[in-house]
Amino acid sequence: MTTHESQLKSDLQALQESFRELSLRLAETAGNLGRSGRPPSEEVIQQLEGAHRRFRELRESAFQLASGERLTPGVSADQASVPDLLALLRQIDEVRVVRH
Repeated sequence: MTTHESQLKSDLQALQESFRELSLRLAETAGNLGRSGRPPSEEVIQQLEGAHRRFRELRESAFQLASGERLTPGVSADQASVPDLLALLRQIDEVRVVRH
């Protein structure tokens, strides 16, 4: 695994943890919205937008690596999840080991 791929894997794992934390905040926000009609705070919206933007960047990087290895991801870009992308990185690494 190259340094770039190791960093991508690390970034995806960190994003997965961020998603876990954000999911707790979103659950709380959804409860507040349903009970009191209070909309999400700007902070929560910005966190969600930032996490989504970062996911798209990392997904694009993973899909580019796969394309460079002539691998077709098992899931489309719009259906991909963090675990899908981590699995794709493992698949890329396995293909490289076999080829070299």
